Formats: sequence, structure tokens, C-alpha cells
Amino acid sequence: MAMGNDSWSFLSIILYFCALYFFFKGIRRGIFGTIVVIVVVVVSLVFSLLTSGYLIADWFTGIGFDDSVFYHLRFGITGAGLSDFNFLIFYFVLAQLFTLTIILLYLKRFHHCHNSQAAIVSVFQGGIMVFCAFASAPATSNLVSYLFTTQTIDDFPEYFIKPKVTITNKKPPNIIYFYLESLEKNYMDENLFPGLLPELHKIEKESVSFTNVGQTIGGSWTMAGMVSSQCGLPLLSAFTNKDFRMNNFMPNAVCLGDILKSKGYHLEFMGGAEMDFAGKGLFYKDHGFASIKGKDEFIEAHVGNRYINNWGLYDDTLYQQLLKDVNALRNTQSPWGSSQLTLVPTSLKDISHINVKM
Repeated sequence: MAMGNDSWSFLSIILYFCALYFFFKGIRRGIFGTIVVIVVVVVSLVFSLLTSGYLIADWFTGIGFDDSVFYHLRFGITGAGLSDFNFLIFYFVLAQLFTLTIILLYLKRFHHCHNSQAAIVSVFQGGIMVFCAFASAPATSNLVSYLFTTQTIDDFPEYFIKPKVTITNKKPPNIIYFYLESLEKNYMDENLFPGLLPELHKIEKESVSFTNVGQTIGGSWTMAGMVSSQCGLPLLSAFTNKDFRMNNFMPNAVCLGDILKSKGYHLEFMGGAEMDFAGKGLFYKDHGFASIKGKDEFIEAHVGNRYINNWGLYDDTLYQQLLKDVNALRNTQSPWGSSQLTLVPTSLKDISHINVKM
């Protein structure tokens, strides 16, 4: 039976403790001993941070380090509902404190050591254990695989087709674009979830429904999904800004919002969470959307009467605001588009009263 990543991580931790046993045993004074101590301290910190970081990343992604992890490390986590993950923060801090405690004990023993005769055998045994610990750790193979799977764009011009849209209708249709967070096609399987999404089933029967939709690299998390579906490009570092503080979002990309705006559309976006999270607000602002509303904007406008969670507005409040905005948009002369991002997979129980002319 194959071992899972958690089992391999546990094995690597055990091997590293074995390495520490040999390093404690081989503590000596002198130049060689001092170099060994410095290396052990640095490597121990790296191992602790790498393993802890991997386990947390794996909890979110199921595959350890991936594009979403490094994207959020780069863009920041402003606006995230961090209180939902207090237990992860606690375990991470606890692991680092435990590592620091071991390091302090190691340094204390080195300080009180007066033997300067090199303990080559113990250091060698410890080195072998460290190598085995890193070699068996899923964090190592995962990180190496990610870093060396280069995101090249050398052949990008060969396959890229610049968007060119011609509107033939005298009265272009209005557009409502929903992003239903965490909702997938399996939830519409009546054998698995009977009666869960009856309204979506009704809409599907009256509409064009796409199946067997694949997922590419750079399209597996919320922000990447929005970028991929609107710009036709995966959210890879090769296509984004090189600086860590992004002042604009993929400025060279031609996205759906850019095209619709050029055709005279008025575009709006709303979501229950903060617009700073993952750069949503910046993306929509830079790609044709005139109105962008999130948690802060709704609170300022007293929407929901502070009926919010750690992430932002609940979806029922968001839908109520959407209905108001759509009814207002219907009275405008120009074509319009409205895009929304929910917080949790949910649907309106009764939409029979909605009168939206598409």
C-alpha cells in the first residue's frame, strides 16, 4: 500500500530527529565544530519552515505548493478571513517555537562543551540522516518540481490569437456573469446530491451547457479562474508584473471587460469579500469595469447592516444588492454587464420574481 504525503512528511520528521541526535552527540569546539553548529542551525530552520509550509499549503490545495500558494505569497493575503484558519496559524507558530527550543538547547550544549576533538563519525551520520529527511520529504520534491517546471512563453506568439470581436446586433445583449465559489458540476448530479440545485437545473435545460471542461495550470484557484475565463490566459508569473507590489494587473492582456468596454458596455463587478484580496479590484479596474464593490464599499454604504462573516457579506445579502443594481441598470440606454463572485456555493431559492431582460 502506497504511503500518503502525510506519512512521508512524518517519516522525514522522524529522520530529522535522528539527525539531531547524532549532531547533539557530535558537538565539539573548534573551527570544524563551529561550522557544523552554524550549518545545523540554518538547515534546521529551513527544514522546519519548509515542512510546516508544505503541510499548510497541502491543507489548502491538496497538492502542496502550487501556483496559488506562490501567487498569494506574492500578492499578499489582505482581506482573507484569517480567523477561519487560527488553528493552522497556531500549529505553524508552535512548530517554529519547538524548532527554536531545540536550536537553543543545541547552542547551550555547544557553549558548555570543552572537547575540541572532531567527531567526524557522528557528524557524518547526522549528515546522512539530514539527506534522507530532505529526500523523503514531499515538500522537497514538490518544491523542486514546481521551481524547475519552467513557465516558458517562448512559443506564446505562435499560438496566441488576438481577440477581435464584431457586434452585429443593433441592440447588444446585456450580460450577467456569475462566479459561484467552490461550486462544481458534481453538485448537480442528482444521484449524489438530490434536490440541491433545482433552479440551476431549470436554467441548464433552457440554456447552452458546457461539459468536460478542463483545467489548466494557472487556472485552479478563484482569481486564476476569473482571469483565465475572461482573458483566455492562465494566471502565470510569466504574464504578470515582475514586481511584488503590483500597480496594474496584466496590462497587456485583452480581456472580456476590455472588449465589452470598447463596444460601449457599462460594466460592474461585486463580491462579498474585500476587493484587495488576491487583487480582484485591481484586475477589474484595469480591464474595463466602471463600478467595483466589495466588503468595504458595502459596509460604507450600510448594506447588510454589518450582517457579515470573517470574509465579507453573506451571499443572500449580495444577491439582494445585485437585484437592486440590475433593476437600475435596466433603465439605462447603453448595454451593460454585471459580474459577481459569491463566498460560498449557494443559489437563490426563488427567482420567479426577478424580471431581468437579457
